[in-house]
Amino acid sequence: MEERKTVATGNTTSMFFELEKPVSEEVDKTLKAKIKRFRDAQQWKKPDKTPFMGHLISWQFLDAGYPLDVAGRDYEVKRQAMIYAITHYKFDHINCINSGFRNTWLINDSLCGGISTGETTAREGSNAEAVHGDGTGGNLNVSFENLITPEDYKLLAEDYDRAIWERVLFKRFPAAASYTPEQFARAAKTMLDYTQARERVDKELRYVYGDPMEMQTLHFGAFVEELFNTLIGIKGIGVAMRRNTEELRELCMYKDEQNFNVFKAAADSLTEVEECYDYTSGLLSTTIMSRKQFEMFHVPYMKKFLDYAQSRGKQTYFWSEGSFDHIGEFFNDYPKGTVTLMIETDDPYHIRKKYPNICLQGGLFSDHLGSGTPEQNIEDARRAIDELGADGGLILAGNKMITYARDLKRENLIAVGDFLETYNG
Repeated sequence: MEERKTVATGNTTSMFFELEKPVSEEVDKTLKAKIKRFRDAQQWKKPDKTPFMGHLISWQFLDAGYPLDVAGRDYEVKRQAMIYAITHYKFDHINCINSGFRNTWLINDSLCGGISTGETTAREGSNAEAVHGDGTGGNLNVSFENLITPEDYKLLAEDYDRAIWERVLFKRFPAAASYTPEQFARAAKTMLDYTQARERVDKELRYVYGDPMEMQTLHFGAFVEELFNTLIGIKGIGVAMRRNTEELRELCMYKDEQNFNVFKAAADSLTEVEECYDYTSGLLSTTIMSRKQFEMFHVPYMKKFLDYAQSRGKQTYFWSEGSFDHIGEFFNDYPKGTVTLMIETDDPYHIRKKYPNICLQGGLFSDHLGSGTPEQNIEDARRAIDELGADGGLILAGNKMITYARDLKRENLIAVGDFLETYNG
């Protein structure tokens, strides 16, 4: 197999930043065909080819020959690795969270007062920021906890920006407490550079290489997801749901109302650009929630979101972690063509029977992708297409985010891609 390692050339200033349409009729045709596959599958129409989604979070950088601490600090490495993945593997779309730009260390470096290494870079009591990898193995870890406490809920509701600045920033990055205005300006420029680099690569991947990177897909998630993912943490939100139930519920309802109004205004005014998904959302905090807690912290505004999507004939995609089974009945209220769900730990065949209106994204299994044979993975794909996607309603994908080197063998990926070229049930 050919050598994959790319040459880092610094943060690229790509000529593709201003692109707003495909560079050729061939790319335009490819892009439209891929998007149509996704939309047909979600609308329960048998597509011309079962859409194949790649959940590549950081595997593509390891596949290109780079440890994460290199890929995380060089936008050109990210760009080249993504181009390689798109041009050498037969995905219809790589859902890699902003072109693989997730957890870029340059931003952490700019606020931690130095380069992040394998050691915790900032610590204050129980609050810590540690971003590190183990080289070619692909391990990346970011840890934080209790950046917002119940005493901060009122300020977080009244003045979100002030709460983040006064309560969160210096807990997460203590070194920034002594920054000069010039240092903050450099940190702000780092964030701007990151945003622009990500936009350049998104446009290039879409308009030059024909991967339907979402350019106008809108996101709405319950506010408890933000608390779970960035402000309180897994342990903290679990404790708060039990000890500070009413205060937390009031905060979430207040912020959900604000955020839904912002989402709706954007959706109402959006210029129509066809994407794989119209709207996206997340179900990560549900990994630690009971059904009762889900009904309290997710359902009120998730229902508004889905009712709005259904009324407009739009498709929603839920990025889900853990088991979905204990909360799935809520989604049975919506007809086919409304909800697409990423399956992680649940058996997709069980979920299809129990929640028949949901388009499923899955069907391949991490143990087979990472340590099985090409024949095993081809059989997984065949069964999924025949049983889950016989009448549409299937986007073929792995059931885990492809992160570590051991998560995916190239030969298994190539075998499934080749199989899908000639088989659609």
